Amino acid sequence: MIECLKFGTTKEGKEASIYILENDSGMHVQVSDFGALILTIMFPDRNGEIKDITLGFDELKDYYNTDTCFGAYVGRNANICV
Repeated sequence: MIECLKFGTTKEGKEASIYILENDSGMHVQVSDFGALILTIMFPDRNGEIKDITLGFDELKDYYNTDTCFGAYVGRNANICV
């Protein structure tokens, strides 16, 4: 299943979205079209409890106020954060 939610508005005034991808095993991933961020990876641990195994922020504005590159993944331009 794929679901799309509003994530916020960029400094340039463009709307950013969150896409949630979920499987039948209880795992789901949230990615954003704002800099191709991985926001969450929710995965069942050995006890069956769903845990988020990523570092990141809950709100779009927080990604502007950090130097951490949380959620960024390497693409054509390695070592460049949004």
